[in-house]
Amino acid sequence: MARGNDKSKGQRRDELERKRDERVRRNALKKEKQIKEYLNNDENFASFKNQLECIGYKIKDIMGDGNCLFRALGDQLNGDHTSHLKHRKETVKYMRDHHDDFAPFMEDGITFEKHLEQLSKPGVYGGNDSIVAFARNHGADVVIHQLNEPRWVISGSQYSTSGQRIELHISYHNGEHYSSVRRLSD
Repeated sequence: MARGNDKSKGQRRDELERKRDERVRRNALKKEKQIKEYLNNDENFASFKNQLECIGYKIKDIMGDGNCLFRALGDQLNGDHTSHLKHRKETVKYMRDHHDDFAPFMEDGITFEKHLEQLSKPGVYGGNDSIVAFARNHGADVVIHQLNEPRWVISGSQYSTSGQRIELHISYHNGEHYSSVRRLSD
């Protein structure tokens, strides 16, 4: 009788694992569909796509979860958007270590420490100060592409310790979202 219960428990465990795997697969497909819908619903996406293709680039979209800046920069730096928490932490540390370079530019009555406290949390949007800190910390130039705008370059290569010039490309679109920008051949 005990053996029958063991088999039943094993079958239940297998069934639960199968259902969990199916749920994970459905959620991954749902996220992928949301990203495609997000881009397809953007009335300017086709124009932006063409603008980038004319100069040999394409958008590699990044999930819009408040971590998009760090995901896009991680994708550019090492091909891995999942390292966003590491990049966020390093950026906040760089800003804290270089307080005098960033603190004077705080707005909205928020203290620099409060800003860093917020920025250190996953899902909190990074902005221009984060891009500057990331660029300097990694000794990289960050090129920002926008629809019908000249490219902006946040220069950090002069901070490079390797002497090697690194250029990272990201896009800023819809007034709220960053994506990675890759060569068409990537």
